[in-house]
Amino acid sequence: MSAYAFDRSSDEAPLDAYSRVVGQVANDVGHAVVRVETTGSNRRAGLGSGVVIAGDGLIVTNSHVVAGARRVKVTFSDGHPTEADVLECLQRIGHETETLAVFDNVVAIVEKVKSFQPDIVFNLTESFHAQRSHEPNIPALLELLKVRYTGAGPDALLLCKDKSLAKKLLTYHRVRVARFIMSPAHRPLKRLKKFVYPAFVKPVGEESSDGIAQASFARDEGEVIERV
Repeated sequence: MSAYAFDRSSDEAPLDAYSRVVGQVANDVGHAVVRVETTGSNRRAGLGSGVVIAGDGLIVTNSHVVAGARRVKVTFSDGHPTEADVLECLQRIGHETETLAVFDNVVAIVEKVKSFQPDIVFNLTESFHAQRSHEPNIPALLELLKVRYTGAGPDALLLCKDKSLAKKLLTYHRVRVARFIMSPAHRPLKRLKKFVYPAFVKPVGEESSDGIAQASFARDEGEVIERV
């Protein structure tokens, strides 16, 4: 559980402090809010929202949204539908399926693979322990278990997690990329020499627009240094 508090000793205006706390709360829990759409044979389509409250994917929503529904579609805040669409497609063409919500239990993954012995795993995980940096470890584990899976392998995912390294590799192979400069966290840049503006400042290891705000667009050196 997270706690949020105002700093009374700060010169920050009350309204600005309130906005900052609201924004922080939204960033912390926004990814857990989902859109719930339902359809049924004898009822009109239902539409509502829900919240993921557990690591196994448990979602809380209003009863009237899902009551009598024959099909439920859940979409996360980034606009991507959940595994329900994949399951529906596989089952419709006659395949036997089982699901596993992955959050922080490696043993559960191994046990599920051993008990179900799938022909292929549709790997839709993007994090582990709520850390996206662990995403490459899931396909790596599946390779150790000698299980075929969909999606990129651990090498490709690990490379994509480091934008600077990926750009250097592309540049080596003469693939044109936007000019970039790396600013290490332990020694942030103080000057930018011969850089053409405007510039866009973003984290080297994040994705899906995490760490990006209006201030990421910098028109000159001063705005870049301030953002860094």
